[in-house]
Amino acid sequence: VIDHEITPFLHLSMILFVVILTVVIVVAGNRVKRAGYLKPFSRWFGISLFCIWVTYNIYYFLPANFSFDTSLPLHVCDVLAVIACLSLIKQNRKTSSILYFCALVLTGQALITPTGNQDPTTFRFWLFWFLHAGIIAAAIYDLVVRKYRPVFKDFLFVIAFDFLYVI
Repeated sequence: VIDHEITPFLHLSMILFVVILTVVIVVAGNRVKRAGYLKPFSRWFGISLFCIWVTYNIYYFLPANFSFDTSLPLHVCDVLAVIACLSLIKQNRKTSSILYFCALVLTGQALITPTGNQDPTTFRFWLFWFLHAGIIAAAIYDLVVRKYRPVFKDFLFVIAFDFLYVI
């Protein structure tokens, strides 16, 4: 298997994909909010993201793809995907805080410097981009649609959370 690097045009196209997907989710979220269906929409979004995360991890646990250094769901974006799902399904200030202080920066970094096979003809490529787009969209959804606004106490909680993750 050749590990393809992403070309500039493809990379820009995928960043645009993330932006468009995020805008669509935020616009849809605002519309269903006005109609009074924000909780079901958020739940649907969270369950959809969770299904992508499960599929992503099943893919990496297949015998042909398994490797201890990449397959275990211990990467930052694996943890952030689960937190995004929890935040969407069961609105919680702590998960929203982690998304606010970590997801935009760390998942954004993954989008700027994507790793692994960047061949768009592979399933893994699309799993990578959909998972990371979902995390970014969830964080912005919390900010724009749910109007999450952090306070200093939230920042301190995230510092403690990050410290425990590093350990």
